[in-house]
Amino acid sequence: MGVDGQRQVVVDNRGQVRQIIGNKPAIPGKDIQLSIDLDLQAVAELAMDGRNGAVVALDPRTGEVLAMVSRPTFDSNKFAVRIKAKDWKEISDNPDHPMLNRAIQAQQAPGSTFKPFVALAALETSTIDDKFQTHCPGGVSLYGHYYHCWEKTGHGTLSLHNGIVHSCDVYFYTIGSKTGIDNIAFYADLAGMGHPTGIDLPHEVEGIMPSTRWKARVFRQKWYAGETISVGIGQGAVAVTPLQLARAIGGIAVGGVWNTRGCGLWLTGRANGPTPRSARMAISST
Repeated sequence: MGVDGQRQVVVDNRGQVRQIIGNKPAIPGKDIQLSIDLDLQAVAELAMDGRNGAVVALDPRTGEVLAMVSRPTFDSNKFAVRIKAKDWKEISDNPDHPMLNRAIQAQQAPGSTFKPFVALAALETSTIDDKFQTHCPGGVSLYGHYYHCWEKTGHGTLSLHNGIVHSCDVYFYTIGSKTGIDNIAFYADLAGMGHPTGIDLPHEVEGIMPSTRWKARVFRQKWYAGETISVGIGQGAVAVTPLQLARAIGGIAVGGVWNTRGCGLWLTGRANGPTPRSARMAISST
């Protein structure tokens, strides 16, 4: 935003300027350009019509936001002057919380989208290699408890690639347990989970990436090995925002490079043309 200028003058009874007392020139505002891709934004809004939730699409090479939708929403024009009491009551009493920007404020378990980060931690710590195999008969016993796979009949014997392709819970229960919560937390932290992205929008939440240190600080309790099992499939205490997840997946899509300067909604320099393949990969992955 710019700054208004001022001009002080003396006028006669006809409104004619007779004397200029002072003149303070206006300071122009700075030009901004949305990074939003209009076509992608339109498709995202149509996809969310009549639904509750959020859509975020990024260019992971720059962190620019190409589309962002949160539903349900409200008519911001009602706030332009002074909102009527009945309109405010309708918005504030809505159980679906239309004033919550789900793209940056909703914290949800990432589920199976978290599995690639468990695989990343397992590989980088040499806990496994890409040939490591696990047999999935439909579940696995760990720490005295039986954990079911989503595929009741099991996936058979799997290595890492097919573990990801089939999203086998047993595979990730197993490698998550072997890798350990702090190793998983370390690499998830590198991908930005548990931290705000720094997008230039207010009230972004940071999400949760549990670790032994996190549990000791928040609950004054030790971390038990059995708690890592659910984290291995993106459940348990893990919570991310759609924006965090889009950035994290996008970093994997471009070969393990995460934009650490924060995602930008109001950035210049976006080239015209189709959405980059890397961004499409991040969208399809989430």
